[in-house]
Amino acid sequence: MIYEPQEDSYLMQRIVKEFAKGKVLEIGTGSGILAGTAAQKKEVESVFAVDINPHAVEYSRLKYDSTKIRFRISDLFSHVKGKYDTIIFNPPYLPEDRNEDEESSLTTTGGKKGHEIIERFLNMAGEHMNPDGEILLLFSTLTGIEKIDQLVADNLFESENIAELKIAFETLYVDKIKKNVIRKELEEKGIHSFKKYAQGHRGKIYTGLLGGKKVAVKIQRSDKEAQGTVGQEANVLQELNKEGIGPKLILSGKDYFVSEFVEGKVILDYLSDEGLSREKVVNILKDLCEQMYKLDKLNYNKEEMHRPLKHVIIDEKDHAVLIDFERCRKREKTHNVTQFTQFLLSGHMQPYRERFNIAKNTNSILEQAKEYAEQQTREHLEKLMSKLFDA
Repeated sequence: MIYEPQEDSYLMQRIVKEFAKGKVLEIGTGSGILAGTAAQKKEVESVFAVDINPHAVEYSRLKYDSTKIRFRISDLFSHVKGKYDTIIFNPPYLPEDRNEDEESSLTTTGGKKGHEIIERFLNMAGEHMNPDGEILLLFSTLTGIEKIDQLVADNLFESENIAELKIAFETLYVDKIKKNVIRKELEEKGIHSFKKYAQGHRGKIYTGLLGGKKVAVKIQRSDKEAQGTVGQEANVLQELNKEGIGPKLILSGKDYFVSEFVEGKVILDYLSDEGLSREKVVNILKDLCEQMYKLDKLNYNKEEMHRPLKHVIIDEKDHAVLIDFERCRKREKTHNVTQFTQFLLSGHMQPYRERFNIAKNTNSILEQAKEYAEQQTREHLEKLMSKLFDA
């Protein structure tokens, strides 16, 4: 079945006439009407149109016999190479309707909630856009406007609504989407293949590739009042790297920084592995105590060390790496060692204390931690570690 042009097609046709330029890519060409329209423009150099439906590709190839257009079978970008100035996508955007027949749903249904195909598209589109390239994307109120806005932001894009059309039970929208300033700047520095990884209170974390190596990119959230925290974190990380603490800072800019990506396991997942020796575990925990001591002596307070469930990664070489310094600040009084001691005595660590025969005498450890808190010296640290780890 080939999707016959309807209101959405004619709305997009008007937009293509106005905005298409340069090298044009159309995803999901269907009847080929938009590819054919783009090819007629003098501002358009060439058109590459793809569709997952081989019948649509063959139909469009016969109907639009132009030297400007190439047609090919492709599931979104699966058989697309190169970068383009304009990417056109009039996708299936309706939520799943179980009463619709399977053949018809292939041309209308965007997924269970309606946005899933658009999500896949946006996750890949940036790698096929020139620096100033633009996406022309159609969606509907039934797709979910807020969800589309979120997907645009999550892929380091920005959008502008350029058209809308009210029809029977919905309103159609067309957005013009381009790379935001940070994405363009990062790509100029050689970073690409961005994927959203996590979202914190003040920053979003992405992975990317730089020279073939995986990196972490942290970007300031614009929807929060607290601004400048990511820049401050980059400054802290730069200082702590000198002491061998934290992932290596690679570069930073306004409202973002790039660091090495630490492959490994969070601390409790690591400790759950069978076959771990007591010696290896004790060495890792001692190393963490040493890192806490360095933080104390540098007057940096990391804050989360009483519950560092996501803040300690044990890498592939069994090294403990502290991550996320969003709340790390200079303080007159620091308590990194004592907070980490609190964690070692917590319920989270109970099964591992028994398994690895560590931190047995709670009262003695707490007394020694109190002495360390009063005098943060190497001598008191050594005494505390002996209470924690001596069998």
